[in-house]
Amino acid sequence: MSYYGSLGRRRALMSAGLVALQALDYLDNVFDPEDASVGFTVANTGIFHNDGALPATYNWLLSGVASGYELRADLVSGDTPSGSLGTWLNLATNRTYTLSRTTLGSKACTLDLSIRRTSDSFVLATARQTMEATVEI
Repeated sequence: MSYYGSLGRRRALMSAGLVALQALDYLDNVFDPEDASVGFTVANTGIFHNDGALPATYNWLLSGVASGYELRADLVSGDTPSGSLGTWLNLATNRTYTLSRTTLGSKACTLDLSIRRTSDSFVLATARQTMEATVEI
């Protein structure tokens, strides 16, 4: 892909000692006829990584096994990304969220991610993710 700009900027770290979430901004700007796509995966291996041109990776799972936790992504504003929203999902399975643009213009969204323990539904970490995919002339 012919990216001229891609950003995974860290803004904050929320941690409860068992899990950690970083608030990140993702930006992908490409020139037409390329497609712009940004996204991230909260993996069942305990790794959080973005799917952009400049990868950012960190361990979200600090203790225990992924199946002991659940992820919830809530759309705060903007376009709807791919991936399940508004429901708690067990992290024994990878959870991926992607926002893509295939024609001229921009798509953007803001998501709030939360991780909780499955055993008692206690929310351990929450962080805001922003994504923008732009195709320019």
